[in-house]
Amino acid sequence: MARFWLPGQEEALADLAAGEWSARLEVPLSVNGATVTGVFRLKLQELDPGAGLFRLYVTDICRRTWLEQPAGVLGDAARFAGLPTPGVGWDSLGLGCIDLDTFVELTAMATTWLADACASLIAEQPCELLCTHFHAIDSFYHLCSAKLDESVTPDPDERRRYEAAEIAVYQQLDHAVGHILAAVDAPALTVLVSDHGATPAGSPVPLQRILADAGLLTAEDRGGRDLADIDWERTLASPQGSCYVRLNIAGRERHGIVPIGSVERVRQRVIQAMLAYRDAATGRCPFSLVIPKEEAVGLGLYGAGVGDVVYAVHEEFADEHGRILPQATRAAGDWGMRALCLFSGYGVRSGHVVEDPVWLTDVAPTICQALGIPRPLQAEGMPISQLFVG
Repeated sequence: MARFWLPGQEEALADLAAGEWSARLEVPLSVNGATVTGVFRLKLQELDPGAGLFRLYVTDICRRTWLEQPAGVLGDAARFAGLPTPGVGWDSLGLGCIDLDTFVELTAMATTWLADACASLIAEQPCELLCTHFHAIDSFYHLCSAKLDESVTPDPDERRRYEAAEIAVYQQLDHAVGHILAAVDAPALTVLVSDHGATPAGSPVPLQRILADAGLLTAEDRGGRDLADIDWERTLASPQGSCYVRLNIAGRERHGIVPIGSVERVRQRVIQAMLAYRDAATGRCPFSLVIPKEEAVGLGLYGAGVGDVVYAVHEEFADEHGRILPQATRAAGDWGMRALCLFSGYGVRSGHVVEDPVWLTDVAPTICQALGIPRPLQAEGMPISQLFVG
């Protein structure tokens, strides 16, 4: 056993054996001149009394108040099970500070807390619409998808460990959905949308270097895949987000140097450089699509936030999501961006499967049709009418 204290306190926080979690602990914190209560837990991951060594994990310190608007609608948040950990152990697992089992325990805490809060809100604050989002499975796939893929992780025992963890996270979410639905006497309509799909991270595309080699980007070269400290006064274009290249246009960007009259010429240089690049290992161009932003409207990409060049990569060059086309798949269809959407309730055709492509933007208009209320004027999708009887 090991005993832990906070500095300046006589009473111990917890007595823990190796592998054991503490109860929820509280600590006063000063935030913006006010004293608030922080809630956290400890896990003693390793203990070697002979060597005098231990490894202790401390969760995110979570708020007990200021979690909702209007203030006070949740009541005393300490009554909910679990812990509202915002990071669900993402950084800790990625950095190797915790093991897989601890990560799954953290996702359970976050999922349980949110489900408990939602169920309580339904029971105590009757509402016409409840919308919530559970993030655990997104975190799992970002961090662990490669461990599930045979081409990346050939050890079957290691894959089985991660498959068991994947199932455990889904079971947590199943329990959370059931807990919320049990708090509703007779929901008129229930809609469940899965997280976006995922692919294991493949061979990364060195887009900064592609642009630099074409004389379009100037930056410090420290020998890594990506360059550092871009020199904006000598850069014509740079990567933006997951799937864009943004031109450094004069008058639009802070340090813009591309004259308005040269925009199309520079954009064509970007497109040609990307399409001409070949991956050293495969000899293949990693890009499946490189187009001007004006041609990406059919992909649902438009507006000021979209880069001047839109691109996608072939599946073997993808990261977990964001860079492959929506219907692309990998490993005989085991991996891809497709998601699952379930509707249940009044007027929904029981057991009916919609085979046609539908989009996330179709969900809100479909809910409106089911409830007999007008569709929002700004809604971009269309109702999935074939879901309903009559």
